[in-house]
Amino acid sequence: MARRFVAARPSKNWKVPAMKVSDTRKLPRRAVDVTVMGLGCAQMGNLYRVTPYEESKGAFEKAWESGMRYFDTAPFYGYTRSERRLGTMVTEHDRGDYTLSTKVGRVMVPDETVGPEEDAYIAPLPFRPIYDYSYDGILRSFEASQQRLGILKPDILYVHDIGSHTHGEKHQHYWEQLTNGGGFNLYEYVPNPIDWVDPWGLARIKNAVEGDRRHKEFNAELLQSNPDANIQSECYLRGADKRSVTDTDTKERRRLDTVVIENGQATAYEVTSMTADKQAQIEKEARIRAKGGTFVKDRTTGDLVPVVGVSKVVRRP
Repeated sequence: MARRFVAARPSKNWKVPAMKVSDTRKLPRRAVDVTVMGLGCAQMGNLYRVTPYEESKGAFEKAWESGMRYFDTAPFYGYTRSERRLGTMVTEHDRGDYTLSTKVGRVMVPDETVGPEEDAYIAPLPFRPIYDYSYDGILRSFEASQQRLGILKPDILYVHDIGSHTHGEKHQHYWEQLTNGGGFNLYEYVPNPIDWVDPWGLARIKNAVEGDRRHKEFNAELLQSNPDANIQSECYLRGADKRSVTDTDTKERRRLDTVVIENGQATAYEVTSMTADKQAQIEKEARIRAKGGTFVKDRTTGDLVPVVGVSKVVRRP
């Protein structure tokens, strides 16, 4: 018997929330705002077809007129063509008016054997991409991007195409380059790392690796001392309606590092380094609690569980 699938009708009171492309969101852990929509610039590199400069310029201008202020590119796109084009366009505007991201992981080497089509890019420029996630490789890639873009400090620097999906059996080799070969240490090169912003980039990933280690060690100790407890990680504070609650000041939610559910209530822990300042996070948590965000959802049952007080800060080397 054939099955019939009937789409559910939306409620008469249901409305699509209003959103403008110029609305912004603040990235976690860094003072960087991005518009809710951005322009990805792979097509500026002739992806799948030739895209004349005038067409790329028109797309950029239309995006700017619509309110978009986030632009993403990479050395790989068009074998450096995208960065060159975007840099020419975006530097016509004041630097503080937009957010820009590019990527590292490939060094673009001059090569006269580059063909009329490479990696789905048509008429790529004569620079061959060579994977290199080492300290020197990432630094070379970053400095070359600075010159192509005409921008000293891109707002976001992504590690491009790291993973087994791209590298297959060579994934471990490149991961070792990045983690043990010094690639993560690019952040130390920056003359003023407090000013230079690197969300979701090299320093962020390095911190995330260390953070994951601390959490795993702490959770293992909790499990050993509380073998019957229900230990869960990364739980959002919720209200009685099961929806996550947003802080009035920062417009952000509060995600608890670790919660221990026992006897119908939860105790929360914030696991961090020996020097990290968590005062703002704890104050945000207190404000969210004052708005009614005093529950977490037990993933094993789906039920709400009340959280006892604000998170206890646990410091680990």
